[in-house]
Amino acid sequence: MNSATILPMNVTAYLETLNNNRHRQLLLLTGSQDWTTLQANRLIEQLQGQSCVISRNKDLLDANWPEHNHQILGQEYQVALYDGYQGISPDKLAALAGTITAGGVLILIQPELKQLNSFIDPEFQTFQSAEIKSNLVSYFNQRFSKQLDNQLCIKLDQKNGWQLPKIELAPEQPNLSKQLTCIKAITKTSLGRANRPLLITADRGRGKSSALGLAAAALIKDNKKVIISATQRRSVESAFKHLALATEQNYKTSDNTLANLSFIAPDKLINEAHQADVVFVDEAAALPVPILQKILKLYPRVVFATTIYGYEGTGRGFTLRFIPYLNKHYKNWQNTFLNTPIRFALNDPLENTINQLLCLQADCSVDLPEQFENIQIKEINQKELSQNETLLNQVFGLLVLAHYQTTVNDLRQMLDGNQIKIFISLKEDIIIAAALVAIEGQLSKQLSAEILNGTRRPKGHLLAQSIAQLDNSDYFLKNKVARIIRIAVHPELTRNNFGSQLLQHIESSLSTQVKAIGASFGGYASLLSFWQNLNYRIIKVGFKKDKVSGEHACLVLKSLNSTCQIPIQELKQQLSHQLPLYLIHSFNTLNAALVVELLKYLFPSNIVSLEHDLADIKRYLGAQHSLEQVIPNLWRVIWQNIPLIVMCNPFAQELIIRLILQNQSIEVIQKEMLIKGKKQLSSDIKTAISEFISLLK
Repeated sequence: MNSATILPMNVTAYLETLNNNRHRQLLLLTGSQDWTTLQANRLIEQLQGQSCVISRNKDLLDANWPEHNHQILGQEYQVALYDGYQGISPDKLAALAGTITAGGVLILIQPELKQLNSFIDPEFQTFQSAEIKSNLVSYFNQRFSKQLDNQLCIKLDQKNGWQLPKIELAPEQPNLSKQLTCIKAITKTSLGRANRPLLITADRGRGKSSALGLAAAALIKDNKKVIISATQRRSVESAFKHLALATEQNYKTSDNTLANLSFIAPDKLINEAHQADVVFVDEAAALPVPILQKILKLYPRVVFATTIYGYEGTGRGFTLRFIPYLNKHYKNWQNTFLNTPIRFALNDPLENTINQLLCLQADCSVDLPEQFENIQIKEINQKELSQNETLLNQVFGLLVLAHYQTTVNDLRQMLDGNQIKIFISLKEDIIIAAALVAIEGQLSKQLSAEILNGTRRPKGHLLAQSIAQLDNSDYFLKNKVARIIRIAVHPELTRNNFGSQLLQHIESSLSTQVKAIGASFGGYASLLSFWQNLNYRIIKVGFKKDKVSGEHACLVLKSLNSTCQIPIQELKQQLSHQLPLYLIHSFNTLNAALVVELLKYLFPSNIVSLEHDLADIKRYLGAQHSLEQVIPNLWRVIWQNIPLIVMCNPFAQELIIRLILQNQSIEVIQKEMLIKGKKQLSSDIKTAISEFISLLK
């Protein structure tokens, strides 16, 4: 095609109509790298408005390649360009699409679509683990090519020239009534009775974050202090911007406090004392439900806002997990739904296209069979998954439910990762459960040695490298191991052993290929119990808390080969030897229910009567000794008889663990366990100790 004319009259007319309709569109630019670079520069010159170019190609004007997504999010552009010759990073593409304003265009450069089928782009290596044979093709790019070909977007191809889709009918003027209703609901919750939380659900671009900011502005006249929290500070940028506009105040993106609104990260919100009249939690689906539950217990007025679809966390899975809790514990909770776009018009072409390209609306099946006999469990390959959209959306949608920090890059990891195996349980065409497994290890002697001496940290092999750091051995580096990356059961079918059945099938399938299988997950007692009931051994509890969940990570491992039973047993014993001192130091705030699970499996049997210690403890119970005098006696007796803790009631368990095993202060115990007064605490301690001692008889 002759490149002299970039914007023919019909294209200019189309873009004007697009702008009048407040719609956004994708402009797909395909051809050789030199040609597309030339066209892109001319297009950006002719298209008016603030622009952004994401590329490493310095021949593209003002090109930059941000290392982190937060450098893209929170911005607004009329024209943005993503250079596919530099490779598709789904996270970056999704983030860039979200910055396009009404009437704007996202330009996507790609090779000719037929060439894209065999194109190994620079980002491909990001998803490859070290010393494992790479896939010969990118299944992500093959699917991407097919999806792009089917999209109703503007196309400019080196051979075929311009193609324009049918223009959408002009939508009605933006209707702000729902957002105004939402703001009123937020202020009502903030000023109303305690323990009546509000849940706001919305699609992307529907103005939920701006509604939070405008509600904060409305609360200034009532002198209400508002805390806003989210997994990422950038997620609440819109709330701060709208508060600044409403109050006519100066605002910088680095500000964490503006007027009556302050940002506090989730971990600090639940672990530190903060004064607030109301707490706003944005992108609540990105947080584990136990964190949301703790926020509700700590703060009397809470507003939760979350995106229904998108990689922040799928709304359906979130509501299936969270709403039953609200129904049970907060009968008067309220709900409001925002479905009308604010930043652009309804039925936006760019939104529809990006959702399709990146599976942003992937969800598990809604129509479940009535009977679940003859469940089929099988492994599917990446090629099969990339060619079956129904299957892909079900599997990815289910795996998104399993984890609260899923990103769009996980889609590409699943389709292109060179170590990935995918297993599913299905009834007819309905996916009941799914698991993503990574095959790790079998590394060279040289790389193994470099990992052990700390000079290399290669891509992938997360489980193998973590174990090597624990035992300073190359056993799990040079042998193959499997890591469960994600495992998920349909949220309406949990507690039916489908997860256990799927794991057993995976273990059987891999038993001749790997020595062991393991997993890493957030340290919740129920999760650890699930894995340990299937004979996975706890070998590590991470020292650092996850910034989002506020939990320590747990690492479990199971032998699939008799030769590695001894190494796993040694790792388990190492943790059991270290745990008593860990609980006093690094783990002295570890959740008591999780401690019970650790003790249950690390110290299964060890009942010893220490007569001298017991005599002193009985004097304490008889008010002859102070608590301080008998702490050493209690510590020895309890550690020598750990299985008895499991037999105590949950309140006694938590009190004994906090006081004796974790050496927490009286003040902390009173606050965390909601015990009123030292007299009541003293009575509760004696009751708990008496129950424990009675079990020795």
